[in-house]
Formats: sequence, structure tokens, C-alpha cells
Amino acid sequence: MRWIAKAGIQAALARMWGGEALNHRFQRWNKTIGSPQALARRIQFGISFWERISDAVNAEGRHVLEVGTGWDGIHTILLWALGADKITTVDHIPHLRLQPAVEAAEAWRSNVDHLSRFSGQPASRIASRLSSVIRCKDLGDLLSSMNVTYVAPGDVCRTAIPDRSVDLVYGYAVLAHFPRPVLEAFCRECSRILVPGGLSVQRIGLEDPFNDWNGGDFVNFLRFSPTVWKLLGEHSITYHNRLRAAEFREIFESHGGITIRSRETIPPESLARVKSMRLAPQFRNFTPEQLAVTELDLISRFG
Repeated sequence: MRWIAKAGIQAALARMWGGEALNHRFQRWNKTIGSPQALARRIQFGISFWERISDAVNAEGRHVLEVGTGWDGIHTILLWALGADKITTVDHIPHLRLQPAVEAAEAWRSNVDHLSRFSGQPASRIASRLSSVIRCKDLGDLLSSMNVTYVAPGDVCRTAIPDRSVDLVYGYAVLAHFPRPVLEAFCRECSRILVPGGLSVQRIGLEDPFNDWNGGDFVNFLRFSPTVWKLLGEHSITYHNRLRAAEFREIFESHGGITIRSRETIPPESLARVKSMRLAPQFRNFTPEQLAVTELDLISRFG
């Protein structure tokens, strides 16, 4: 099976010196990342997310802590375009590169009308902010143009940000990659740094990370024991904690977060698959509906 081959290769690369960078080059070569088509898909996913949350979330004038910058800073740039005043963005290693970031800014600028529509901001102001990023000639200029503090390697559980000084903690497709103890520590940090009434805004992908290689089966990984999954999907290249939506809500709420929005995506085919498959023991106390969630928009208020 293709996904087994991919899982095995990534598991091996994760245990090699330089393996993570080599994996990135492989992904660019097979156009799963870095291609205009892949970037366009990610832009559309980001637009769809903000269309869902823009009635409850406003980045304008805010100090934002972003979790997970990535190679191109695609959401860092979006937050800037939407008017964030100051952005602290943290990643576990320094992925960010100038050219992919400029390409991301150009892609956002091509969609400025969408950004204006859901944010209510003038398209000209959004375009001007994005143009300032596109003109940058080095990474230092790019970061300073957006008033970004880039911390990589960094620890989002120990940010050194002053207490109650952040308006918004933002993460897109990141939290499923945190082990549960790290997620709990992250929630404690949110509680510490957010101003009273500040928001944690998270889009969390709950789907099998190998779904593109296993025929689009979003829940296949729920059949593996912890021992097998540790080998296949818990390493530096591919890490998925397999926590379900209900567990994410419980963790945030137990650390002071008040859930103000929890939107779940349950594909019918995933629900049917869960009902027919043999589950690993740790998932047998969940309902099929809880297990079949593949995407969670979670907005929590602290303080």
C-alpha cells in the first residue's frame, strides 16, 4: 500500500540527520507542497476558515501569538494583511524562507477581494500591506515590515511573553501535532498570556495524515494500537496525537478556556467507515460521530 511506503520512508527519515529537510525536498519534488496548485488550495482553505470565524474574530490592531509559522508564513502574512498590529510567531525549528513567503503574499494579494469581504476592511489597505511584504529583499526586512517577532526554535508553552498582553492566540492545523502533555501546557500558557476576554482560535485537523495516500480514508489511523502508531505516526516528520474533538474541548475547558465556538466536520464516508472498522481499544468508548470528525474549528475565550 502506498501509504505504508510513505509512512515507512518518513519514519526512517525522521531518524536520520538532515532527514526533515530531505523530506521537505521530496514534498516539493512531488508537488505536495510548494507548487502553485498546492499554494492555491491552502489559500482557499484559509479563506474558508476565516469566512467561518470572522463574525467572532478580529485581528485588526491586535497582538497575536501564532503557533507554527511554517516554511512560508502563510497565516502570519494573512494576520498582517487583516490588520494585526504585532505578531509573535513561534516554530519548533526555523523553517521560514523568503521566497515561499513572498509567493504566499502574492497569492493572498490575488484574493484581496475575498479578504476585504469577510473582514470588512478596504481592499486597498489590505493590498498595500501585502505589497509591502512582496517588496522585501531578505527575511529580516520581511519580518520587520510586518512587525513580526519570529521565535524559532521556540516553545509555545514557555513564550516569555508578559502576562495578559496578547489579544489572540492563533493556530492553523497545528495542535493535532502536540502530545497531550504539551497541549495541556500550551493551554496553561494561553491562560497566562491572554488579556481578559482574549481568544484562542484554532483550526485543528483530526484526519489521518496519510489520507492522500490511502484512498482518502480520513479515519484509517484509528485502528492502530499505540505501539504501532508510535512507529508510523509519532516522530519528528509526521506526528498526530489522534485526540478527538471532544478531548480538545475538554483540555481547553479544564485549563480555563470557555468554548464559544466548536464546529465539527463529519464526512459521511468517514462515519460509515468508523462504524465498519475494527477500532484500537482506546477509541472504543467514543461514539462513531465523535470518531468520524475530521476537522474542528475551536474558539475559546480566556479570562
